[in-house]
Amino acid sequence: MAGRIPQEFIDDILQRTDIVEIVSEYVTLRKRGRDFKGLCPFHSEKTPSFNVNSERQIFYCFGCHMGGNALTFLMKKGNYPFLEALEILARRVGVSLPQGDVSPAEQEKEAQRQRWRDLHTKAAQYFWEVLNRPEGREALEYLKSRGIDDDTARCFGLGYAPRGWSGLLAEMRRQGVTPQELQEAGLAVAKTRGEFKGSGEAGESRGSVEATHQGVPEVTHHGGAEVAYRGASEVTYYDRFRHRVIFTIRDIQGRVIAFGGRVLDDAVPKYLNSPETMVFNKGRCLYALDLAAQAIRAKGYALVMEGYMDVIAAHRVGCKAAVATLGTALTQEQARLLKRYTQRVCICYDGDEAGIQAAVRAGEVLAAEELDVGVVDVSPAKDPDEFLGSASVQEFETRIRAARPYLEFKFDTMMAQTPARSAQEKANLIQRIAPEILKIKSAVARESMERTISQKLGVTYEALQQELFQIESKRIKRKTSKKSRIQQEDFLTTQDISVRNRNTIEETPRAGLLSDDVSPGIFEAEQLILRILLEAPPDLQGQASLEGQANLINQANLINQANLINQVLQKSGTDFWSLKAHGKIFQGLLGAVAQSFHELPLSQEQDGDQGSHGDRMVRRLHASMAAEEDYEDICGRLAAVLEIEYTEGREQEMLGDCLNRLVEAQNKEDIEKMQKEAIQLELAGDVTGAMAVLQQIGERLRRG
Repeated sequence: MAGRIPQEFIDDILQRTDIVEIVSEYVTLRKRGRDFKGLCPFHSEKTPSFNVNSERQIFYCFGCHMGGNALTFLMKKGNYPFLEALEILARRVGVSLPQGDVSPAEQEKEAQRQRWRDLHTKAAQYFWEVLNRPEGREALEYLKSRGIDDDTARCFGLGYAPRGWSGLLAEMRRQGVTPQELQEAGLAVAKTRGEFKGSGEAGESRGSVEATHQGVPEVTHHGGAEVAYRGASEVTYYDRFRHRVIFTIRDIQGRVIAFGGRVLDDAVPKYLNSPETMVFNKGRCLYALDLAAQAIRAKGYALVMEGYMDVIAAHRVGCKAAVATLGTALTQEQARLLKRYTQRVCICYDGDEAGIQAAVRAGEVLAAEELDVGVVDVSPAKDPDEFLGSASVQEFETRIRAARPYLEFKFDTMMAQTPARSAQEKANLIQRIAPEILKIKSAVARESMERTISQKLGVTYEALQQELFQIESKRIKRKTSKKSRIQQEDFLTTQDISVRNRNTIEETPRAGLLSDDVSPGIFEAEQLILRILLEAPPDLQGQASLEGQANLINQANLINQANLINQVLQKSGTDFWSLKAHGKIFQGLLGAVAQSFHELPLSQEQDGDQGSHGDRMVRRLHASMAAEEDYEDICGRLAAVLEIEYTEGREQEMLGDCLNRLVEAQNKEDIEKMQKEAIQLELAGDVTGAMAVLQQIGERLRRG
């Protein structure tokens, strides 16, 4: 949709927008000459390097080099998608986004999303109001017992869902919202006849059943619930959240999209979240990220916690970089979301066994996204909320700075579960942790981790390196062996290659054409590449007007030939040939094509050549290479190339196959050389050097 917004409209919005006004909502700006200056909102600094130019309507930071206009500032600072940022600016200048090019289905879908966000906003206001009514006293006292004051409750959008079955339903009905809408938005639950038990809360009486007419839904009360009828089918609606403290879940733009609820009695489940909807996916959102995003950028880290109360407690004491997952294990999408704001993440989970295992799993997900991960220890408290009940922000930040590297935390957890006393147990433990150690790209970080683990195991650093070397060697050997087996059957056997009964070059002795040090697959791939390049007919389908016009056909041949040569040059360059003669033929072909282009327009009469475009190229090659010392060998190679027959019309596909085969062969050769180098380094006693070479091999294999 973004691509369909006319550029003229975007330009008009930007011209009518004051960038100073936009930026001033996020940054304190001071006039300095013709510009405005302030502390950069995108990186931490003490001396202002962030400039806003009101004349040119742009911003630029000389510290982090972030720059752009009012639209890009909103997108980067507010984390808004393009359309939402543009819509914000458009509303400020009193215009609406053009909707003409948006399909009715897209308009309906966006309207539905907005409607559901509006319903959640209304529900959040209702829950907040109930919290401050007499029926919300129990919930309010609970929050105060947890150290939450009115300002904190308002900031986080806390509330209370009352007892009974239809508190929210009744309130929304007064505002013109149907039970069906609330059910679709995830705020109410619908059940058909027989599913609803109708037990009700204490003091509630059952309502009477009213009839329906012509299948039109009618609403009445049944045990306090809303009851709708459709023909003979009775549908009962009731509030999803009942007698629970409510935690408002917002997206990064601060819009209400879901709720979490905690019971105030012994009911189960203890915590209940909204179901996933068009606006809410619990695996892609983080609790309080809208409040924490700015602090995460300023602090340089994100603090990931398990529960709502942990996050609120952290913010309450001044640690505002805290967020939480939403009742599930940390997901890859959540890790990637955090990566948009910081490269460092500290995990702060409960100290029980479940919390420890959850921290290990979260660390694995974060490390897979190449984030710097630490694990915060809040002992002797059982969880962060308990620790923060008596700790200051300085004490908590000290614990955060002292967070153990995730891999060390995981290793400690493994040692606690399976103590390593014997040499074999220690070796087994190294086997289990080795894959993650070998993934560390930083040489300094890797050595530091290796030394830490060697100390914890009571083995020498050199012994640990030797063990890791053996593990990595075996892994690479298995991987290269598997790749070799896959490639063993050369793809060229599937090509249509046969001897052609034509040879425009005098027959020359061709014994021993295949060198001992070049594999048949590589040799044939190089031959097929040259064959395609020498005479690849252009696609003249649909161009019947060229029939009989040799000049235009020759030009089309030449252009097609040049395109195929460019494909080779871009993929492999000029120095990839295994046989020297093949390389010389290719270089001669480059010269012949260049000469032909120089002579355009080309005609058979001007050139004096008869026959096909390929025949003329061969004669030019023959003439240009006559002075070469190995002329006879080159002629023999060229004759062999011209005997290759291939399926016309598939030139680009076959050329790509051949080039890929050559690249794979070169990679294999390089890896074998590196493996020999690693072995030599190990034999010489340089285990560190050998490990470095193995790490390079691993990177090469990962890149394919």
